[in-house]
Amino acid sequence: MPRSIELADDLERHTVAAHRDYLAALIRCEQAGRIEGEAGERERRAAHDALNLHRNTLRDLLHGLGYLPKGLATRAQLGPGPWGADSTSP
Repeated sequence: MPRSIELADDLERHTVAAHRDYLAALIRCEQAGRIEGEAGERERRAAHDALNLHRNTLRDLLHGLGYLPKGLATRAQLGPGPWGADSTSP
């Protein structure tokens, strides 16, 4: 396999992984919005910062790739995890 194809495949894999990370950060941000009080405010701020980081990373990878790859995850495919998503999450 030529080197340029390998690099494109790697970039596509990184982009798909970054999209999953972005969705997980989005779910965490939404979950943090349900926490009340000062602890909730800290959690919301941290979750929002992480969301912005993942959004920017994904944007940069998509720009470098030049197209939207197939196989991007949906929220339902992430399933339950440390971000608190459950089977009733949209």
